[in-house]
Amino acid sequence: MDIENPFVKIAASLPVVRYSAGELVLAAGAKTARLLILKSGMVAVIKDSIEIARVRQPGAVFGELSTLLDLPHTADVRALEDAQFSVAEATRLCKEPD
Repeated sequence: MDIENPFVKIAASLPVVRYSAGELVLAAGAKTARLLILKSGMVAVIKDSIEIARVRQPGAVFGELSTLLDLPHTADVRALEDAQFSVAEATRLCKEPD
């Protein structure tokens, strides 16, 4: 049974950003106030120079803790291939929590 990720549906109404292979998507220590929802491509999550995950699942969410808690990102996210993300700004999340 294939269960659809609820973020894929929500992401359809959000603006889209594109990153090229090799480009840094999120930087550890930075505050972006953006939650990113992967639409396509593959990224690596890197903590203290160690790759801890590779993600290609549409609907995967990045930056949620730092955005919701107003804290810096704790890891780098780098595009391993061209990638697209839907972007939810923190101000929009506060206005539309659903």
